Amino acid sequence: MDTFPSEDNRTEEAATIKLAHFSLAWSIFHEIYHIKLAHNCASAQVGIDTPERFQEDEFKCDAYATHMIVGGVEPYAKHSNEDLMQVRRL
Repeated sequence: MDTFPSEDNRTEEAATIKLAHFSLAWSIFHEIYHIKLAHNCASAQVGIDTPERFQEDEFKCDAYATHMIVGGVEPYAKHSNEDLMQVRRL
């Protein structure tokens, strides 16, 4: 017997897909910033890779990726006349 997924299952599936999309986008933005850092520092920073610098670069890439994902929430809500708290919940 074929059955349709319940509303709860569709909601869970949609949430899972959204989470996968956000995770993928965050990872791509993170790696893009690694490329940008390498390009900007290639000539000036040759041979200066230390654990501290590695960690600093990772934090910079994390911050960039996070900003790219959630940094535009407030302008989007204002521009689209949406409730900011509602947009943040999505």
